[in-house]
Amino acid sequence: MTEALSYQRMQDITAIGSPDASVAELHGAMAGLLCADIHSTYEQWLGALFAGDGMPFEQDADVPLRELFGHTQQVLATGDLSFQPLLPDDEEPLAERARALGHWCQGFLFGLGQTTGQRTWTSEAEELLKDFSEISRLEAAEESDDEADYVEIAEFVRIGVQVIRGECDSPASSRIH
Repeated sequence: MTEALSYQRMQDITAIGSPDASVAELHGAMAGLLCADIHSTYEQWLGALFAGDGMPFEQDADVPLRELFGHTQQVLATGDLSFQPLLPDDEEPLAERARALGHWCQGFLFGLGQTTGQRTWTSEAEELLKDFSEISRLEAAEESDDEADYVEIAEFVRIGVQVIRGECDSPASSRIH
């Protein structure tokens, strides 16, 4: 991701109008919505997040958030494994990165659930979604040395998103209405 779309920059932008917003959770919701329907729009994402109440962020946040949405949509549409969840840099404390990864997974599950109807998932996708739910409750001790575990889990999430995206895009994927 570009410097303009870095985690810290996006967190700073969204915190101006909504200090409690987690940019990781916002990006997770974006990715989940786009996995379910790659043709979703920025406005649909905002509507799902804020129930039609409009954008709670400062107007200055609109352009970077639109850019992030477009970038995420483009990367997920290509299916070339270049997708990266928007998470804090490796220099940030492990506890902060673990918390953000949990928020990201929580947002992803929310976004994925915003489509109409219920999808019939393969057992692999069901297992991934259960794992994402567990990760959404992830906590790391402040003085933890579980760096390798975090890296492994973050990579698992990154690849899992691509698997779920592929399943959602598959003609064999069906919906129950």
